[in-house]
Amino acid sequence: MNQKNIYLKTNKIVREVKSNKKLTYSEYIRTDSLLALQDACCKGGLNHHDEHLFIVVHQLFELNFKQVLFELDSVKELMQDISEYNPHVFKVIVERLNRASFLFKNSLSTFDMLELMHPSNFLEFRDFIGPGSGFQSIQMREIELLMGLEDKERDQNIDIHSGIKEDIYYERYMKRKSEKSLKVILEEWLDKVIFPKVPSTFKDNFLKATADNIRFQQNKWNNVNNEKSIQKQVSATEQWLDGKEHCVSKSSVLVCPFQKQSSFIHNNISELKDIALESSDKLGARRKAILFINCYRHQNPELQDYADLIDSLLSLEESLILWRSRHATMVENFIGIRVGTGGTGLSYLQATQKYRIFKDLWQARSYYLAPSYLPSLLY
Repeated sequence: MNQKNIYLKTNKIVREVKSNKKLTYSEYIRTDSLLALQDACCKGGLNHHDEHLFIVVHQLFELNFKQVLFELDSVKELMQDISEYNPHVFKVIVERLNRASFLFKNSLSTFDMLELMHPSNFLEFRDFIGPGSGFQSIQMREIELLMGLEDKERDQNIDIHSGIKEDIYYERYMKRKSEKSLKVILEEWLDKVIFPKVPSTFKDNFLKATADNIRFQQNKWNNVNNEKSIQKQVSATEQWLDGKEHCVSKSSVLVCPFQKQSSFIHNNISELKDIALESSDKLGARRKAILFINCYRHQNPELQDYADLIDSLLSLEESLILWRSRHATMVENFIGIRVGTGGTGLSYLQATQKYRIFKDLWQARSYYLAPSYLPSLLY
């Protein structure tokens, strides 16, 4: 991939003067159009002074979402062409993922702006804006799809298509739904590019190091050495590494695999909500690839770039979770547990905080070891 093309929207910039008219600031960012969008003319105008703030805040959110989509679309395009290692490309991917993460985190302060309005003032115009709702934000749904959230992983009590089928951007939403997500592209990359790089001895070395780590912790923390307990925990780790155990509860909340001496070992995998249709061998290969990258990130510049990509994807999802959490808190402050204007409410918003898109990346955090426990990389 040509380095310049990563930044330019076209292959070549034509530097020719198309007009002698001098460009002004307001013309460039279309200030006149932008400032005419807060009058609520679609419902006959504003019903309360604070409604203007309410509209501005939600427009800020949508502008942030637009930029997030802009960044993630470019990341998706670049990630579809990383079968060969190019440090510059990885640097740009990580930069843009981090930018998208920052946009979510920075928009948390926008909720603070909204809370400059007292809840009682919101109630003065709330009746007039229903059944319109933030639940109908097509761009938020697009972000979820682009990252890789599937319908089966959502709150099944809510029809995600409710209220958005009539939206002018619904076709765009459906197009997104038919396309590959960042999650799928990541999984294909781990399967086809990274796993072949994993040494055949990695699993055995990792399990031995896991036992050494647990043994040291038992001696240091509790002055005991329970080999039976150690083997149970190593067995749970091996199950996860081989793709035979999904370390998630039915609500998709991550659970520590070593909780209560490895009591979290399910005998009936069919009870778990997110069972993959793929083979355990393929899932195990992906998980080994993730742990290999992170265990040896400091020994190889290429692996460091791969690890930075994984960390940036986790940071992106973390920032989305933080945004959802702040949103739910704000809603609870404004309307408590009553039903929202779009038919959802606090319970739905709280349920979305449990969503995890990059599940294997999150679960791998339960198994990481300090690199000093593992033998050095020989290539």
